Formats: sequence, structure tokens, C-alpha cells
Amino acid sequence: QHHNRHRGSPGPECELCRDKSSRRPDFILFDFAESTPDQLELLSELAFGTGRSPVPVVVLTSPETERLLQSGEIDGGSSVMFSAISFDNLIGTLRNKRRSRFLRALSVIYAIGPILVEPPSAMFATRCEHLALTA
Repeated sequence: QHHNRHRGSPGPECELCRDKSSRRPDFILFDFAESTPDQLELLSELAFGTGRSPVPVVVLTSPETERLLQSGEIDGGSSVMFSAISFDNLIGTLRNKRRSRFLRALSVIYAIGPILVEPPSAMFATRCEHLALTA
């Protein structure tokens, strides 16, 4: 996100921008399993609009936040949202020999909209159990 600060800025680039040896990440994994105002703002800046990240944003969703993303409320309906893939499929594909093709496909999909990923169901069971115990 530091690159966005330099767009249109007449000032010098930061050290990270000048350092051509630093490797760009393959993607950014954004945990959006719970919707808070701060997360909404950060996701909006990171994955949508003119200042969006050049690195694909993979959004870890919950059923609630996926509905919010699919509704177009966050991006004004300007992005295409594909159905979420499972976290296990994401990790499995990243571990196999098709990794480089998959990462290129993520970049292509990201040009249309962020990549949605459904977290493991155990993640929600733990949260529900915790809520039940504290209620």
C-alpha cells in the first residue's frame, strides 16, 4: 500500500520503491470474516477504486461478509464477484505444481474483482462456540 502514497506525488520515492531487488508478494490475504467499519474502509482502499493494490487481494470471507461483497455496497457494484473458493482448495493449489499458473489466474481474476475465499468451517464453529459460552 506504500506505493499509493507516491502516486501523483512530486516528492522522492521511498526506499522500498527504489529497491528493485525487493520481491513483490504473490497476493494479499485479507481477513474479512467479520465486518467492522475499519475493515470496510481498509478493504475498500486496498481492493477497490483508483488506489487499489497492484497485488491481487484474496479476501477471506464469512457468509455474512460474502453477501455484503456480492451486494455491491462496498464497491458501488463496479466489480464482478465470483463465488468464493474454499480455503482448502486455495492452499492445495498453492502447494502443487500448478502454483505458477494459478497465481497468474489470480492476477487475471483480480483485474475484474477481488478473489473471495471461504474459510474452513472449523473457523466458524470455534467462533460460534465462543459466542455461546460468553452469551
